[in-house]
Amino acid sequence: ERAMSGLARGAARSHALPPMSRGKRKVVHEMAEKFGLETQSYEREPNRYTELSKPALGGVRVPSLLLSAAASDPQAVAKAVAALKARNGLVLRDISAGCDVNHLLQS
Repeated sequence: ERAMSGLARGAARSHALPPMSRGKRKVVHEMAEKFGLETQSYEREPNRYTELSKPALGGVRVPSLLLSAAASDPQAVAKAVAALKARNGLVLRDISAGCDVNHLLQS
């Protein structure tokens, strides 16, 4: 998340992450999508790594609430949800562990 935020805000066009497991790379690909970044993985296991890059046409953004902030400050989550609800009429539903909440936030 720190690398994605730094890339989105900075002048660099790309950033290579260290080698990581398939599961961690999957999370990186999903998070990068939220930042509007492109991803590509290279090499073979166990040296497989992911490179983040800014798309040529722009569209890079930093989410208003980063996961690291949400994990360290539950109040920030409550404030962000309240702001979304006020702006979009967001209706919260029961969320089970592992549920993909992206569709809830987009509706």
